[in-house]
Amino acid sequence: MRYIYTVEGTGNFPWDMLRYDGCYPARGVDVMNLTQKDHRIVQLRGVRKPTDHRWNSFGWYVNMISPMEKVVHTVQCSYPAEYIGEEE
Repeated sequence: MRYIYTVEGTGNFPWDMLRYDGCYPARGVDVMNLTQKDHRIVQLRGVRKPTDHRWNSFGWYVNMISPMEKVVHTVQCSYPAEYIGEEE
């Protein structure tokens, strides 16, 4: 199961938490927010539930945890029969 959640804080982002919780920024704007110093909210995606107490030890707080179901996308491709098995 995967999780999507937000963390909220001010000052230096606790970079080691990305490794510790196996998570990464969910969107481009979240990547940019990692380096800001003002109060901010960063959306993350992770392979396990976030460790609230460890985020809190850095002065950051976990909000809005949602489990994500695995989504499989399929795309049907078709080629004209004359291209299949044809060598150049």
